[in-house]
Amino acid sequence: MSVRPGELTFQGDLLGWIKEFIKSEDLPFNGASQEVIMEGQERPDVIIWENKRAGKAALLLSLKTPYYDAWDAADDALRKATKWPGGIRFFATWNVNRFFLWDVKKLGDLYDALCYQREVAKINKIEEYERIEESLKSFVREFLKDFSEVTMRKRFYLFLHQMKGSSLGLGLL
Repeated sequence: MSVRPGELTFQGDLLGWIKEFIKSEDLPFNGASQEVIMEGQERPDVIIWENKRAGKAALLLSLKTPYYDAWDAADDALRKATKWPGGIRFFATWNVNRFFLWDVKKLGDLYDALCYQREVAKINKIEEYERIEESLKSFVREFLKDFSEVTMRKRFYLFLHQMKGSSLGLGLL
């Protein structure tokens, strides 16, 4: 009998890495969850929370296996991100080899909304991910750090916009 990791094994490991990096890097996210059930019984693979208690997600991540093109998962991920209560501004797809990130606010078409893409690995089967695990973890750590800077900048500009009418805000703009 042979035992090998599958798609859900990768998803669980990835969730563990995300949670570990949010904590160890002191990132401004409120954790991560997998397979959160939405209206209509849809379940995004991974949600990274901006504020879990309020149900506000920072990122929806759709995972695919290496033989499935990550780009082809974009329409489904976009639908879930826009269907989420209050919407999710950023959504991503990843098939271990290729990672794409989109910003819903820039939507005209998927090409307009694409704000980040990366060739991460080159494997043929999901069970091969364990042999490149350290490389994958490094990518996830760096992506989360970069993404946290983007979300913090967004929050800062929102704060400035809200303060525009106050005497403090006028001095900052």
